[in-house]
Amino acid sequence: MEEKIKFNYSRLRGKITEKYNSISNFARAFGKDYLYLYRRLSGQAEFTASDIFRIANLLELGNLEDYFFDVEVK
Repeated sequence: MEEKIKFNYSRLRGKITEKYNSISNFARAFGKDYLYLYRRLSGQAEFTASDIFRIANLLELGNLEDYFFDVEVK
């Protein structure tokens, strides 16, 4: 059975709250509901390539690896 990779989105959450003050405010700017974003940030669902591109633009992110591909260590 293939093990699912779990990513650490703490830097992304920090950037969201830094720029938008809350996940809810960012979800509105992102055009999705809070639950959609919450499920992805908690690892229950995966970000799509379109999600990553749009979030990177909204947050003016530089290195996407730091925000989206930080593998959580067990």
